[in-house]
Amino acid sequence: MSSRYSDKLCELVELYALDGLEVHQKVTFEHHLTECALCRNQLIQLQHVVDLLPLAAEPTYIPASMRERVLRGARNEAAAAAAERAGGAAWQPQGQAVQLISGECPNRSALPAALTSEEQETPELSRRATYAERNERKAGRWRWISVGLAAAVFGLCLWSYQLQRNGTLLTANLAEANNMLQESETKLAGVQAELTAAKQPAEALKATQTVILTPTIAALGCKANASIASDKRGTHLILQAEDLPPIQQQEVFQVWLIKGNQPVNAGTFYPYNGRGALYYTFEPADYDMVSITIEPDALGVQPRGTTILAAGLKG
Repeated sequence: MSSRYSDKLCELVELYALDGLEVHQKVTFEHHLTECALCRNQLIQLQHVVDLLPLAAEPTYIPASMRERVLRGARNEAAAAAAERAGGAAWQPQGQAVQLISGECPNRSALPAALTSEEQETPELSRRATYAERNERKAGRWRWISVGLAAAVFGLCLWSYQLQRNGTLLTANLAEANNMLQESETKLAGVQAELTAAKQPAEALKATQTVILTPTIAALGCKANASIASDKRGTHLILQAEDLPPIQQQEVFQVWLIKGNQPVNAGTFYPYNGRGALYYTFEPADYDMVSITIEPDALGVQPRGTTILAAGLKG
């Protein structure tokens, strides 16, 4: 069998499923089915669809009165035909004011029109229409109610998500606030400890070294001494100077601790009546000289002005 002929037979599978083939075509196609697996599979699928076609039609409800009228009309027609065959005997049909006389039969064309008129006036149809309209209105109301409920559920889910998100943020903020509170409590405890220590009587300082700073410019006539004293909090430099030369408004006296060529700013002071003092905690072993300079301001990290007093420190 040629492929072209086989393809033409494959095109008949829909008609075969619908029982629309002639007898000889049906025989030929059934022979083709024994050789073509594709058509067999397609026929099985089509047969399922064909089996469902009767279920796709909407059921039609026939009023009981209409059924009775149709049956009565059929019986009357059968009786009329029998009367005609019997020779025209008079016969009175059931439920109709029509009389057979000499083989005459009633006007059959009037029967469908009468049935149609009666069907339109049947209360059963009116009740069914009213019931269908009522169901349609009820279904419409339920559709709107369903839409409203769906919107309410969506809004509730959205509100729940937002509430959960806000709760998470609130928890994070609360944890951060607790950390800040703990840090503040720690700092407060440190400050309270310092205040408590400050209220205690000062411990005696033990002086370990005292040096006299000599002027680098003899004409200035200033002098100063530096004492190194220690207690349990550390070692301190206590410097006192007098007969200091006058300085300009922005100028300051600055104290430097020097190790080799590396000076470290130990602080600044402003004189009062030619006198000044400074207190600085340090490690004496790290430095071998102390000096005082006149600086243009208190912002320098390296000496910029003139050195007026200096002295060496013992290691």
